[in-house]
Amino acid sequence: GSAEIDGIDCGRDPHRARRRLAYIPEQVSLYDTLSGIENLEYFTRLASEPLSEARLRDVLLRAGLQSDAHHARAGTYSKGMRQKVGIAIAMARQVKALLLDEPTSGLDPAASVEFSRIVRRLADTGVAVLMATHDLFRAAEIASRVGVMQAGELISEQSTADLQSTDLERHYLRAIGYGGPDDQRHRAPGATSHVARGSRLPGRGAGAGAAAAGAAD
Repeated sequence: GSAEIDGIDCGRDPHRARRRLAYIPEQVSLYDTLSGIENLEYFTRLASEPLSEARLRDVLLRAGLQSDAHHARAGTYSKGMRQKVGIAIAMARQVKALLLDEPTSGLDPAASVEFSRIVRRLADTGVAVLMATHDLFRAAEIASRVGVMQAGELISEQSTADLQSTDLERHYLRAIGYGGPDDQRHRAPGATSHVARGSRLPGRGAGAGAAAAGAAD
């Protein structure tokens, strides 16, 4: 098979493809002795895309990090604040595709809602977002498409336009063949859901769209 990002074949030109892609893990790694704005400056310079201090502040604000935290050491940041710096790095690089791994895990309800709004704003600018999450409520709220994966295979996919979170839960359980609390077949150590929002991965089709998927390992 093949994969393209912004029309660039990842196999033929991996360096150019990577420059259009950002990945934000569940735990965002920052330099704890540097401030948020210093981390952002470092990573943008590393990507050969340096920004002025005014631009750095603007990006952090758009990513949701309050101005009084810009010069605080990252070691003092909460998980949500670290994620915002990660989002800011992606925004500063103007990536075309964003991969998120369990971004709302461990966030309080307010932080989770704020994160969802940030993802929607990115999607509105044309960024394709694919997010892995256990949070089916967020999947139904922010994704335009949802898929279910099991044992590494996509076994179901559909639009979330007419789905509520409870519908998505039923869809997920039905897709993995879960038969109820006494069903021993699906007592796996953990389950994962994947949510995505934004335009389809550039180069793979036109129109606004996104993917969300739930996975049981």
